Amino acid sequence: MNYKTQRNVSKLINSIFRAGIPNATEGTIRISDNALELDINGAFRRLVFSYNGSIFIYNNLPDGYSIKTTNSIISINNLLFKRLKNNNILFEYDGSLEISRAVAYSLNEKPIQLKIEDKTKAELINNSKTNFEDNSLLIFEESQDFDIVTIRKGIDDDSIKGLTAHNPLPGGYTGDYNYHPKEKTFMTGKRITNQSKPIGKSASSFKLPKNKLNLESVYKKTLPRRSQSERKVEVVNPVIQPRAIQQKTNTQTKTRQRTKPDEKTRTRGGGY
Repeated sequence: MNYKTQRNVSKLINSIFRAGIPNATEGTIRISDNALELDINGAFRRLVFSYNGSIFIYNNLPDGYSIKTTNSIISINNLLFKRLKNNNILFEYDGSLEISRAVAYSLNEKPIQLKIEDKTKAELINNSKTNFEDNSLLIFEESQDFDIVTIRKGIDDDSIKGLTAHNPLPGGYTGDYNYHPKEKTFMTGKRITNQSKPIGKSASSFKLPKNKLNLESVYKKTLPRRSQSERKVEVVNPVIQPRAIQQKTNTQTKTRQRTKPDEKTRTRGGGY
């Protein structure tokens, strides 16, 4: 199937998928209790947030969603046009988050400016409004030492789950799979389990340190600790050399054996 045919099939699938799905026209982002909530009146394709702060994200998105961050942008893609679950919570986080701009893109890629309600910021402002008497008391209070907590940036799990390959993936695989962008690794199954295997790479390639670390990272971040300990490590089959290479190696070995001096005639000074 060439690129043009694939594109037409993709458009057909998308049009069928969109049938009967209401398109989003307005929405609101709410920040409260270290969680980000989206209230939107229809389906959307993508969310883009401009933000200030330093946060570590705990991904709460359903199957078919991807999420990635930079120092100033959070982007979320709804690959399967699914509705949100878990009370419309996109993610929870540690750290400080202030969103300056929020845009949703409809199924037709029309941008929608989202309203921003920052309940956390409002509470901080209200708490800072104290009486003059309260402020005067602070002068006489002894200074206290506070522990500085460093928030690491990142996402606990950026994997994309619940996907299905109708067209072959690398290595010819079709069927259910999940993808791990950071490790650039495809795994079998809609969600990773002890039976999930990497797609598109030979077993021998995971002898390489980088590939081995990536695979271990995939299992570590997505499987419970108990499942990790129960997971059996598959034995990597040795690479069988082609016959021509084997014959060349054997010939070189025999040549070295013929030219090797006799141990019995060797003298201490190296003469014979």
